[in-house]
Amino acid sequence: MSRCILKRYTGAESCILCCSQVRCDSREVCSPSDDSDSSNPPQILRHMEPQSVEAGKPVRFSVAVSGLPKPEISWFHNRQPIHPTKNVVFHFDEVTNIAMLIIVDAFSEHAGQYTCTAVNNAGEAACSATLTITQEEEEGNLWLCRLQTDSTETTCFSSCKINSPFSSTCKGMS
Repeated sequence: MSRCILKRYTGAESCILCCSQVRCDSREVCSPSDDSDSSNPPQILRHMEPQSVEAGKPVRFSVAVSGLPKPEISWFHNRQPIHPTKNVVFHFDEVTNIAMLIIVDAFSEHAGQYTCTAVNNAGEAACSATLTITQEEEEGNLWLCRLQTDSTETTCFSSCKINSPFSSTCKGMS
């Protein structure tokens, strides 16, 4: 890493610069380095968080990375490589260095461990998180009919939501 004092055109010191991308001459004038050997291994600056979503809802994993040269990002589900589809989208924000994996409609087959790897010629970094898919409470149509034997009247109920084995809510219809 080079450590140089930059001088303004008036000769006053403006700051101390520490950077692997500059070189300084004997007059303490700094210029961009043309050294192509400078590289930094990837680092995970912000790890993925475990996610839990209802079936059919979107989910997003995001990872902030650094490294020079810019690392190649790969995504894995249960240690298997993921390939982008209409339902699984990769995005990398060049300004913030955030890599994202977006699942548009997450279902039970998407549950499991997700891993993001960042690789360049100086090294590799990875982080993982788990996705849990919860089942949305399904509202079923349960038809209950009661026949009265002393007349021809029939009473039926529809749209019963069974909340638990001990309670239910029904809208009646005769």
